[in-house]
Amino acid sequence: MEWILEDGNVSKQVKTSEDIATIVRSVMERKSEFVILSPSEPVKACNFMQAVSVGTEEIHFEVSLLQPTGKNRTYSKVCTSDVAIRMFTLFFTEKMVPDVTDWKSEGEFG
Repeated sequence: MEWILEDGNVSKQVKTSEDIATIVRSVMERKSEFVILSPSEPVKACNFMQAVSVGTEEIHFEVSLLQPTGKNRTYSKVCTSDVAIRMFTLFFTEKMVPDVTDWKSEGEFG
């Protein structure tokens, strides 16, 4: 499976979890507006995760899940950059998707 990181400036294949930490830090430093991590095929119905800096220490984090209807539903929460890096890293290394039960639903698209 291939993993792609996009940050609005570049799109590159992820080789290590350090690639993820570096690009999330660039969002926190405002070098990039956002970062999206996408697997080449959905992992446990998750087709991408996204992080956007919303403050000096906060990240708006989103998880997009493929629904039985074929559409995507996006869930979000605000977290620290360390939490965002951990969620991205677990998605990449362990194929773990966060439990979004208590996250805000941003609606369906696609």
